[in-house]
Amino acid sequence: MSEQVWTAFVMAFPWSALITALSTIAAVFATSFLTERRSRRERLWEIQREAFGEIISSVREGERMVLRLSELAEVSKTNVSLRASLAELNKEWLETGAVGRRRATRDGLILPDAFNDAYQRMSQKLSALDGGDESHPERGRRAMSIMETSRRELEQIARKHLKRRV
Repeated sequence: MSEQVWTAFVMAFPWSALITALSTIAAVFATSFLTERRSRRERLWEIQREAFGEIISSVREGERMVLRLSELAEVSKTNVSLRASLAELNKEWLETGAVGRRRATRDGLILPDAFNDAYQRMSQKLSALDGGDESHPERGRRAMSIMETSRRELEQIARKHLKRRV
């Protein structure tokens, strides 16, 4: 008798409904997992893109300021009243560099090593200029050259990295 009851139970049980429910739950979990993973990658890509942009913009702005500093340094030799403007512009240049350094430090773990290395090399080369004996205009030209070359390298690394993500 018990075998007949069991057979009747198995035959009467809504197996198709159970299989459908379990399949639906599994599909929901799989979709949720894949969507979250893609969303995380997109957020990381967005943060990297912003970091690349901000750091490269600070280098580009630094280039413009160095050019203005060099021009103003030449003029301030004959015009003493411009020395205050020169000091103010120099202060702005240092702050612009600090913005890029803060972003590079903050996001250094998520940026490619090649980008971090290139930025570090640029910073070291610019720091080495401070102790030189050359005139201000010559130091400005060397700083411009270092920054321009480094900016191009940073842009190339950023483009290459971001293209892989698209």
